[in-house]
Order: sequence, then C-alpha cells, then structure tokens
Amino acid sequence: MDFWRTVAVLNSRKWMIIFCTVLATLLTYGATRLVGNKWMANVKMVAPDLSSLANVSGNPNPQPDMPAARDNSAMYTEIAKSREVIMPALNSLKMSTVPPNLIDNVEVVATSPTNYELHVTDTSPSRAEELANAIAEQFIHVNHKIQSQNAAKVVSLLQVQLNDADAKVNQLRKQYDMYANKYRLVGTPSKDLMDAITKVQQARVSQEAIQNNILELEAQIRVREQELKSLPKTLPAAAAPQPLNPDILQLQSQLDDANNALTVLRSRYTDANPQVQSAIKKRDAIEAQLNDLKSLQTTAAATMTNPAWLSAQQTLGTLQQQLAGAQAQLPLAMQNIARAEAAYSRHRVGNSYADNLWHQLDAHSELRSNLASRLSVARLALDSAERNNPLVIVDKSSDFNPPVNTSAHRTIKLLLLALICSFLGVSAVIVALDSIDQRVKNVTQVEGLLPGKVLAAIPQPLEERTYSQLARTTELDPQSLASEAYRFLGLHLLNSEDSSVRSLMVLSAKAEQGSTTTITNLAITLAQSGKRVIIVDANVRTSEMHQVFEIENEYGFTDLMTHPTPENLEQALRQTSIPGLWVMTSGVSPHNPWELFRSPNLKAISEMLLQRADFVLYDTPSALIFTDALNLAPVVDAAFLCVRALEPLTGGEQRLIKLLQDANVKVLGSVVSHVPTSVVEGYHNYQHYYGPSLTASRLSRERANTQGASVIPMIEISKPDHRDVHSNGNGKH
Repeated sequence: MDFWRTVAVLNSRKWMIIFCTVLATLLTYGATRLVGNKWMANVKMVAPDLSSLANVSGNPNPQPDMPAARDNSAMYTEIAKSREVIMPALNSLKMSTVPPNLIDNVEVVATSPTNYELHVTDTSPSRAEELANAIAEQFIHVNHKIQSQNAAKVVSLLQVQLNDADAKVNQLRKQYDMYANKYRLVGTPSKDLMDAITKVQQARVSQEAIQNNILELEAQIRVREQELKSLPKTLPAAAAPQPLNPDILQLQSQLDDANNALTVLRSRYTDANPQVQSAIKKRDAIEAQLNDLKSLQTTAAATMTNPAWLSAQQTLGTLQQQLAGAQAQLPLAMQNIARAEAAYSRHRVGNSYADNLWHQLDAHSELRSNLASRLSVARLALDSAERNNPLVIVDKSSDFNPPVNTSAHRTIKLLLLALICSFLGVSAVIVALDSIDQRVKNVTQVEGLLPGKVLAAIPQPLEERTYSQLARTTELDPQSLASEAYRFLGLHLLNSEDSSVRSLMVLSAKAEQGSTTTITNLAITLAQSGKRVIIVDANVRTSEMHQVFEIENEYGFTDLMTHPTPENLEQALRQTSIPGLWVMTSGVSPHNPWELFRSPNLKAISEMLLQRADFVLYDTPSALIFTDALNLAPVVDAAFLCVRALEPLTGGEQRLIKLLQDANVKVLGSVVSHVPTSVVEGYHNYQHYYGPSLTASRLSRERANTQGASVIPMIEISKPDHRDVHSNGNGKH
C-alpha cells in the first residue's frame, strides 16, 4: 500500500481514529486517578571494605566497576525481598498485614561501584519512610549473615578440592618414580624431545636465511648486468676523464654500497616503504656530492677505458662469487634439516608412557597450586566477612532525606503516551485490515487487477429502487448519477474507431454482478442517441428481460432458434417504450440449452438481427457457471466484463478473460457496478444536482404500487423474479 493510499484510508476512518484515541486517553486518565500517588523512600548504603568481596580466583584486591556493582544490586534486591528480611521488618513496625505489592516495590540499585540505595515505594510517604528504614536494618543483618555463610561454603569446597588434588598428585608421582626406576630414566622424558624440536627449527631457519640470501644476490646481479650493458666500455678522447682523486673513489664506493642496499630493500618492499625512501634520499645525496667533484676535474686528452664500466664489472664478479658460495651452502643446510627431523622422530616414538605420566603430573601439580592459592584468598575473604559487614547504612530516610513523589508529571506523560500509542495502534489496525481486504473498493484497484481499462463506474442508487427500475434507470431517471455513468459506456461505443463492433454482450464471472442492469441501460442509452438497438435475452436459464420491460414471453429467442424465418423474427421482436429499442425475450425454456446454442441457426439469426439494428446486445447468465455465453462467441464482436464493487475478486475474472481470448472475443474493458458514492470523483461537489429525482421517485413508487413489486434496499438488491436466483446459478445483477 503506497503512502497516499494509506492517507486516504486513514482519512476515511478519521472519526473512528479520533474516537478511539479520545477513549484511550480518558481510560488512561481514569486509571492514573485510581492508582493514586506513589512515594519512594530511599536508604543510602556503602561497601566500605571491597577486599571482603575478593573472589576465589586468586585476585585479593578486585577493582570496583559498575558492571560488578549492577550484578551485586540484583543479588541484594533478591535478599531484600526475601521473607527473612520482610517479615522481621514488619514485626518491628508492628504491622499485622503486608502492604499491597510490597515485594514488587522493594529494590536495591547501584549508584556507583561502591554506593547502593534501597528504594521502597508506597502510597503513603510516612509508611514508605518507616518501611525503608526497617527493611534496610534487617537487610544489613541478613546480608552479613549470607555473605559469611557463602564465604565459609567456598572455603569448605576449595579444601575438599585441594585434598583431592593432593591425592591425585601423589598417585601420579609414585607411578612415574616406579617407571623411572625400572627403566633408569634421568631427567624429564620431554627434554630430549624439546632439544630435537629446537634443532629442527634452527636448521629450518638457517635454510630459509640461505635461500633469502640467494634471492637477494640474484636480484643484485640482474641489476649490475643491466647497468653493465648500459655503460660504454671506452670513452672518446674528449670525454676521457682525468685520473680520479681519492675522494671521488671513496664517494663512488659509497654510492655503490647505497645502490646495493637500495636494491635489496626494493626486492623486499615497495617504494612507499619508509626504509626504501630513506635509502633513496641517502643515495641521491652521495650521487650529488660525486657529481660536484667530477665537475671540477677536467677530462684527459687520451682515450681510456670507462672507469664506471670497470667498477660495475668488478662488482658483478664479486656478487657472482657470493652467489656461488651461498648455493654451495644450501645442500648442507638441507642435510642438517634431515638429520634433525630424524632425531625428532626417534625421540617422539620413544618413552611415550613416561612422557604421558610426566605431563599428567605437571598438569595436576599446577592445578593443585592454583587451588591452594584460591583457598588462601577464600580464607582471607571469610575472615574479612566475619569481622566486617559488606554493606553499612550511611543515610536513612528522614526529614533530611525525605520520600520523593514519583507520580509527579506521571499523568501528563501517560496521557501523551496513551494518545500517541492509541493513534498509532488504531491507524495500524485500520491499514492492516484494509490491506487484507480483497474487496473491490475503487476503480483504480480494478484497473490494477484486470486487463484493459474501466469504461464505467456505476454508483449505488441514492434511494430505494426495484430491480425493474434499476434496469431502466437511464429511462426513468435520466438526471441521476448512474445514468451519466451508463452514458460513458455508450459514449465509448459511439466514439470507437472500430466500427465493426455491432454485436456484444456484458459478462460476469459470478452471480449478482450487475450485468443485466448494465446491458439494459446501455441499450436505452444507445437508443436515446438515435441508434437502432435490439436486446436479445439469451439467458434461457433465468430470463428476466420480459419483466424489466413488462412484455409477454410467449414467443422469443429459443422459439426463433428452432425456426429462423423472417416471419418468426417479426413475431419474436417486441417494440419498447423507447424509440429505436426492441427486445427479444428468451421464449420457452429449452430442454437442452447446450444443443440449442450449438445449432447452426444461431449464425443465421445473428445476421438477420444485424440487418435490422445498429447494435445487438445479448443478455447471458454467469459465464463461468454456464457455457451459454461462450457459445455466443461466434456471433458477437466484443464483450464487457462486469464486476461488483465491495466484493472480492476470486480470480475467476482472469480465467473468464482467458476463455474469451481463446474464443476470439475482444474484451473492450470493465464495468464496475454498485460503486459507493464516497469514492466517485466529483460527487461531493455536484451531489445537489445528482440528488434523488422526485419525479423518478414518485414514478417508481406508483409503478411499484401498481404492480405490487417489492421495494429493495439500497445495497442488497433482490430480484422481483419468483425463481430462486441462488439455486439456478443466475449470473445477473
């Protein structure tokens, strides 16, 4: 459901929302008046010696924190609500009955890691103060007793665990000593194994270092080879430099070392690394000094070998020698790894039982030491708990610490909360009910569910009408809103560019959808526009057209199907009170309608009718209950689909459209009947014009009194036919 649809739904139920919101607010206000005021008295307490709460894990001085204080406050609340605290406190106040909801109104809260408050709420401030002080006194005594008992239980439990641990350690030590004496073991079984593991690790580290050195040397050699290729071996006479002085040689050596170090770093890191950037800066500084010295020296006249090439050649040879040495060390390192791993395997399979005993003994010895430490701490905690109270009262409830009215501003807050919650709750219920409501409520919904567009939305009658009056609304009440809606449907046929549509039918997937009233009013509308129109009552199951136009049904459609002659056609057609409109009644009810509609005479009758009229309209029963409508498919050019508002679409409409498409019947669109006037666009602006016609109403009443027809309600329209429309499956209305 989109936003504006939600707004429209809520707007249509605004008075319900306002009523429910006001009712919820008034009920909330009444409830607050019945509850009355609440007074809360508080007694402040503090934990003076946190070491008494030392845990048994071995930490004698726990640091206070709020999570631990909150856990303690929950425990203190349970103690304060216990019978051991409440009953003695009431006895001290000489109260024979327990105040209502006293247990729920007692709470201990932590205001800091060391400070706590006991809150007692009551409707009377004086009674709240007395209860808070009495409960606090008894709570301090009971809490001290419980803490001492708990500390004693912890000491007893740890002592039992320590005795069990001592017995287990002594048993394992005897087993190990007997095994060691039998096999003459010296030291611990795992010492040799640990030494073997250490040697394996050292051998692997050595191998990895040699491999890294080989990779670094190979990278430096590649750099020197590229540098050697880029340098000329000799220099021309004009470019031959003078003999280099010692400073230049020293700087050249430093530059080579800087380049080597930079090459090694680049093989490991990227240029963004701080070490690489520092090495680049150092290399650039040395190179700048070297260029300055060289610029001061004049070139020699004679041609000579390029010193840079000689230096690069020498460096390359040195690196190649170092690489050969490193490669020679690699096989030795691999042999050392193999020997160390073999020694590890021998130690691993040997003395497994002794090693297992030793590890068990070591683990239980460590457990025993831990238990001994925890027992020592627990004894200190027991001594502290017996000598000191874990909580003491620092400020009782009194005139200097009076009870606080917790009901202040509560009423306003509750009213605002009730107002907001009731509004949101009622709105949510209305939107939810509208979302699950699958009934057709407006034209837009039909257009979204059915193919094609809605050509007409027929509104509900504004006053009581008989079925015959509804079927002739455009004749009896031409100024009504329904008549205007039928004219839109006729306008679509008259203005259609497809002039081949001359014979059509209005279909419905189920009964009571308004198809008969739609086809009669459409026929009247077309006749009033000057067209020649024939209505054929092909509803041989429950024919009603003769009742609508008040004519005889002695000879009609079924009789003409037996003998389709021009003379019989003249006998079957009946002139109505509307100029240009003829009606062919259903005739005698056939024994086998299927055989009748499958007769080849149907085509001949259709051709004769089209010669006599501009439009031929067929009235049919429900198309999904009877096959009559689909049997008329060969003689009709198009069809309208009629659905009733405020009823759910069952899916039969889509199935009917598929059947019509398979029968090559063009569906021009949909007609929505019985639409509430509240959703008809523009109705509220012109309802004074489309109000009930007094002339039509008077004529309707006179006609009803004359014929003895029953007046129907505005929404539930009952047919004047004496037959049961539900038992015979009639698909009309």
